[in-house]
Amino acid sequence: MEKKNNSAKEKVKKASQKSVDKNNEVENLEQKKEKENLQADKRVKDAKIKKEKEALKEQQKMHVKQQAEQKKKQAKLLKEQKKKRKEAIKQEKAEKKASEKARKQAQKQERIAQKNQKKQAIKAQKMQLKQQLQRLQAQKKREKQLAKEQLREEKRERKLARKHESKEEKRARISALKQEKARKKEQKRQLRGNRKSIAPWLTAVISLGTACLVLASVLTVYMMGDRTYMKSEADYQYRQNFSDLVDYVDNIDVNLSKVLVSSDKREQQKLFGEISSQSLLAEHGLQNLPIDYENKYNTAKFINQMGDYSKYLNNRLIDGYSISEQEFENVETLKERNAILKSNLISLNKEINDGAKIEDLFSSSDAFGVKLFAEMENQAVDYPQLIYDGPFSDGLTNREVKGLTGKEITEKTAEENFKKYFKDYSLNMIEVLGSVSGQYECFNVRGQDGNGVEVFAQISKKGGKLLTFNYGKTCKEGDLSEQECINNGLEFLSAMGIDNMKAVWTETNGTYTTVNYAYEKGGVIFYGDLIKLNICREKGQVLGMEAKNYYLNHTERSAGKFELSKEQAMEKAGKINVTGVRKAVVPVGTTSEKTCWEVAGEYNGAKYFIYVDAVSGNEVNIFKVIETDEGNLLM
Repeated sequence: MEKKNNSAKEKVKKASQKSVDKNNEVENLEQKKEKENLQADKRVKDAKIKKEKEALKEQQKMHVKQQAEQKKKQAKLLKEQKKKRKEAIKQEKAEKKASEKARKQAQKQERIAQKNQKKQAIKAQKMQLKQQLQRLQAQKKREKQLAKEQLREEKRERKLARKHESKEEKRARISALKQEKARKKEQKRQLRGNRKSIAPWLTAVISLGTACLVLASVLTVYMMGDRTYMKSEADYQYRQNFSDLVDYVDNIDVNLSKVLVSSDKREQQKLFGEISSQSLLAEHGLQNLPIDYENKYNTAKFINQMGDYSKYLNNRLIDGYSISEQEFENVETLKERNAILKSNLISLNKEINDGAKIEDLFSSSDAFGVKLFAEMENQAVDYPQLIYDGPFSDGLTNREVKGLTGKEITEKTAEENFKKYFKDYSLNMIEVLGSVSGQYECFNVRGQDGNGVEVFAQISKKGGKLLTFNYGKTCKEGDLSEQECINNGLEFLSAMGIDNMKAVWTETNGTYTTVNYAYEKGGVIFYGDLIKLNICREKGQVLGMEAKNYYLNHTERSAGKFELSKEQAMEKAGKINVTGVRKAVVPVGTTSEKTCWEVAGEYNGAKYFIYVDAVSGNEVNIFKVIETDEGNLLM
């Protein structure tokens, strides 16, 4: 029974399990079907999304294509517009060029007409000058003939008088002649004995630019004694004419340089006037040299053209016109060609200084001078001949000496002052050589150191001031800087009783430094009150001094008003690239001064100093810095 019950239970259990399994199977089928439906829906949805993506992609592709086509059309349009603009500009340039060409052609015709007119006027002027020169030469010849006749007449009168003189008068006359002859013989003997000691002094004084009267007399004696190299009066005259030619050509070069940096019509007018007159003088000097016409034709033609063009530009300025850029370029061309001529003249001058005769330099087609003149248009070397080493350094003669005051001293006082001034120079054998009259009345004093080297000085009679001196000591190579030399110079001047001085220009040459000091008051430089010192770079000792300009001009005075500002002065200075500006009072003419702005700067590689009137703004003066083997100098 229990067994049957178990069997029934198992059947029921199996039936129940079978029912469950059937339900599960149905459920699984439903789930599977649902899953399949979901997958089918997903596939439909994915297909729809894919289709939409492909449609969007196609739209984007089409949009990009349309944009590319649009850009292409725009680029093409811009290209066409650019081409049209280019053609328009080209057309405009062509029209402008044609117009400019026509304008220049008209100006050229006008210039040719004016040039022809000027040429006739210049020709007439030259003829007039030639006639004046001929008249002067004829007058000089007549005066010379009259002088000879007068001399002959005086000789005849003296001879006639001697015939009637008594024996006592004759003996007295002969005795006086003998005494005079003996006196002159003794003077010559003394002069020959003193030449050796005076030579170093003379050389050094010349190097400082002094012109002491006592030295001038000595120099004259030397020149008269050394004229043996001049074999004839004609050769001497040729040398003088050549020297004048060199100076005129050099002055022309400097004035042409000044024109190129000037923006002031008045200054330009003055410069062109000077160039014109200097060209005329240079041409006259050239014509008086022993050179065949064909050998100097091109040179003479160029000098005349330079003068003619300067006169033309001067007249243009007078008429109210300004110098054009083309005319400035023409001036630059003239300067370049003039530099060639100047270089050749310098080469000739060297040959002359070495002893060559001017006639020999132009004696044949193979001669040195002829070849140089023929090469004038094939070389260009710029080297100035006429130079000086500081602004306003040359003193003016026949003027009152303002800076010398006090009582007149004696020879003894001059000797005592000499000892005081040179107490650190270890000098002995001091003596006063005599006195000098004239603009600077002074005593000439000489001293000698232990090595026999001499110091020559001039001490003013009024006030006992040291005007000039030179120490013939050999200066060995040293390493003192320019500033150290400047400071030593200031100490030396202070010991002389000269203060408030400022170094305005320095030049270092080998073992020496030359310093120009000017008086300074209230920040203003007074260039008229100038002192030059020559300082040895070995130990800083002062070996030379030139103070005549200082004493000529120095007096307590004030500068005028600076109505023009610093910035306005810089604008007035023209085309230079300004590097410095300061206040200054500069000499003008023979007796006056002007208050100016000193504007330093550069133009085309050259350095300039332009002085602008502090009231009117006009250019007062221009100096160009010249670089030479001897140092930087001013012209």
